[in-house]
Amino acid sequence: MFIINIIKDLYNINMKYSLNKNDTSKLHKLFDTYDENIAVADAILYFLNTEDNLFENIDKENIYDEFIFRLNADAEYDQLFKSYFPNGFDILNVDKYKANPYFKKIKSQTIKNNHYELSYEKYFPKELFIYDDLNINSDEFYKEYSKVGYFLKPYHYLTLKQQNQIWMSITPNEINTMEADIEKMNGNIIVFGLGLGYFSYMCSLKENVVSITIIEKDKAIIDIFKKYLLPQFEDANKIHIIHDDAYNYLDQIKNYDCAYVDLWHNPNDGLDFYLNFKANEFKHPNTPIYYWLEKGLIALIRRCAIYALIIGYTNEEVELDKNNDADKLTYKIVQSLKNKVFCNYQEIHNYLSENNLKNIINKLQ
Repeated sequence: MFIINIIKDLYNINMKYSLNKNDTSKLHKLFDTYDENIAVADAILYFLNTEDNLFENIDKENIYDEFIFRLNADAEYDQLFKSYFPNGFDILNVDKYKANPYFKKIKSQTIKNNHYELSYEKYFPKELFIYDDLNINSDEFYKEYSKVGYFLKPYHYLTLKQQNQIWMSITPNEINTMEADIEKMNGNIIVFGLGLGYFSYMCSLKENVVSITIIEKDKAIIDIFKKYLLPQFEDANKIHIIHDDAYNYLDQIKNYDCAYVDLWHNPNDGLDFYLNFKANEFKHPNTPIYYWLEKGLIALIRRCAIYALIIGYTNEEVELDKNNDADKLTYKIVQSLKNKVFCNYQEIHNYLSENNLKNIINKLQ
């Protein structure tokens, strides 16, 4: 069995730590923070996906307290959350997002096309949601701060549903997490993943962007986009769509000035795509490649690396699932650390840095 073989291999990795008392204490704090990051993130995601996530009749000063109450959290859990949200949750300006060029320009009626539906959803007043990418504090043992906020007024956003499940949407999270990468785009761009065309639309408005080639494998999404959304683009002549699988165009990246990859809904389902693209970056040294939600993807990779460090520290038998992308990556990291000796905590801290993790995953693929 595959899992039995993994357990056997992990159990004999011979990773070693030669740390003084102070550095050992820091290592334990790193492991504790790893557990806390996961506990807080899991609780938030669970809560945001329940019907309890409505606070319309609650005073905004008390939303955090009500959140803790609905989680049935004890005092220790309350203190943990307060360390991640010392000022409670953020009040967002709905008018800022309504002023976004895509929001103002691109409109649609409810449209059904086979198993897809183009329509609107909304955030209710005081409904919590994650509005931006993670903030990672490396000086706090790589603590992961989620950005959770709410509006005081309703906010409607365009969505594409597949069999009644939201597949794509134009929420504050998409707007915020793409902003920095849109600023970097210039010249001739290749984009992997069409979505609702938000990224491509915002890039098309830039004078220094000449053309945008989009690779999309779902013909139904292309048809919806071309019929209902693309005609509203002021600079639709810049947009060129190719119906094909993204992996068939990896070698074409070198023909463009910039590349952008958006083939996932969240870091968990994007990990394998991200790793495969990163493994091909060396072929295109002159074309910068940017990735949607890369901070979250790196945070997930860091979790795998920390778990590998825990395995080496405890030398306990573990089970890893060969069908789980994070487990597969953890296994590869563990193998790469065979016979590794960490002599101080700074080495561990540096090992987990963003730049080093990018170098590691390039070598592992």
